[in-house]
Amino acid sequence: MFGFSERSVLNILFWVTRKKWLILSFLLSISFFYVPSPDGLSPEGHRTLIIVSVALILIISESIPLPAVAILILIMEDLPLEERLNRSFDQQEKTEEKALELEKLIKSYSGAAPLMPKRKYGQPVEELVPSFGITLRSIIESENPRLAAYLNISTGYHKRLAEETRRRQEYIDNFKLKTEALQQRNAEERLRREKNILRGINPNTGRPFI
Repeated sequence: MFGFSERSVLNILFWVTRKKWLILSFLLSISFFYVPSPDGLSPEGHRTLIIVSVALILIISESIPLPAVAILILIMEDLPLEERLNRSFDQQEKTEEKALELEKLIKSYSGAAPLMPKRKYGQPVEELVPSFGITLRSIIESENPRLAAYLNISTGYHKRLAEETRRRQEYIDNFKLKTEALQQRNAEERLRREKNILRGINPNTGRPFI
């Protein structure tokens, strides 16, 4: 009895050693299937990435014949309905969370809330952009140029406004410098005239008063 058990254990260990890549690929696929999809990657893309990774491991390691790899790929592509529903629901919740954040930000700008189109639950804000009016687009760009660029509605207004502001400030600064210089010259001229008068010299002719 003990000899049979020992032989069985040895056989199992030998099989595990021969099929370690097969076991590893199964463990990785199961782990990755229950990891949430990264941002920007759809559930279908997530599943395809897992299938490709597992298939590459099996093909390179030659753990099982190629026909078996092909059959395994077909099996992995066909997810149970409950799993597909769960993934679709999770993706919708993530989309809604992101959309709410963007929607709240836009509505926080003065005058933007009444102009914001109605959005369905789980619908990205980006899908509403074509229905944004000119006024709403202008509000978003003036309040948050980076958000306007993200939504692809930027017209360069903020750059033109910044340039106009710079030029206006430059004109004001130059005018101020000229005004100060003129005031300085006037003060010096007034002081000179006063000194001449005290000395009995006509400030206009530069000659003594008679």
